[in-house]
Amino acid sequence: MQDTAVNSAPILKSVLDQLDYGIVLCDADMRLQHANRAAQRELALERHVAVRGGVVRAIAGACDRALRLAVRNAARGRRGLIRLEAAGASLGVAVVPLDSGGDGGAVMLVLGRSRPCESLSIDLFARQAGITAAEASVLRSLCDGLSPQEISEACGIAICTVRTHISALRQKTGVRNISGLVRLTTVLPPVVPVLC
Repeated sequence: MQDTAVNSAPILKSVLDQLDYGIVLCDADMRLQHANRAAQRELALERHVAVRGGVVRAIAGACDRALRLAVRNAARGRRGLIRLEAAGASLGVAVVPLDSGGDGGAVMLVLGRSRPCESLSIDLFARQAGITAAEASVLRSLCDGLSPQEISEACGIAICTVRTHISALRQKTGVRNISGLVRLTTVLPPVVPVLC
């Protein structure tokens, strides 16, 4: 059985890289063990979290203390959810113990996403549902929190055209309103682009 675990490590890393959530594995002292591609992108931006000297750190001092406490608690078997604030933006982080014994084992940090659904997931959904490129663009904008009027102004199209696209989206997806459209996209599988 041990040989299977050793041979499955590259496959498990590949699986983590396919997720559209940043996954960071660290120990109780916050030493980085692994970061999937989505996490590597977030860490490289150094907006909320970064790796310094091989240690995962939150950028803001108060947030770093909260993150360290949450990781220590997770190392003792307690899950946590924290929000890291920096430069007027926030990042939700689930802190999950990976060692059920609670003796200071590995901890997984699941980094929240900045948007409810990534473009690739919407594109795949659009293809499956027969949604046109223009309708998919409106759907993306709705998921980003824009109102129909804001979409009209941002895209330089008439508000009636935006409403026509929304009506077509509702018809093709079988939902009753805009919030239903957004809700529908938030449950799409988190797929990352191939060229990340």
